[in-house]
Amino acid sequence: MKDILIQIARTAVLCGTLGLALYFALSYAVQFPAFASGLVCAAAFAVLYLTVSSILYAIRHRLIPVKAGSISRDTQSVLYWAFLGFEIACALASIAIAVLSILRLIEATGSNA
Repeated sequence: MKDILIQIARTAVLCGTLGLALYFALSYAVQFPAFASGLVCAAAFAVLYLTVSSILYAIRHRLIPVKAGSISRDTQSVLYWAFLGFEIACALASIAIAVLSILRLIEATGSNA
């Protein structure tokens, strides 16, 4: 019983700390819009890196690792191309989000060229 109470207390402290950090980050983002755009841009580039590396791995090795094993291009070609198409769509969406956040960042900083 004592172990369960300690785990609940740890979870409460962790959730409280993360909640406060989120509150301060959001209040900072409201005061400075360039911060939020930069954060979104960085997250979009991180997702883009992960999806492109996954796409390149799938093309080089002709298989896509999944939780239950792997999807081979030779044996499950339709499923392989469906997963690859989905990952390419995610990469394109990440590029679009990055471009839009860069445009918002330029707008928020007020630089006129």
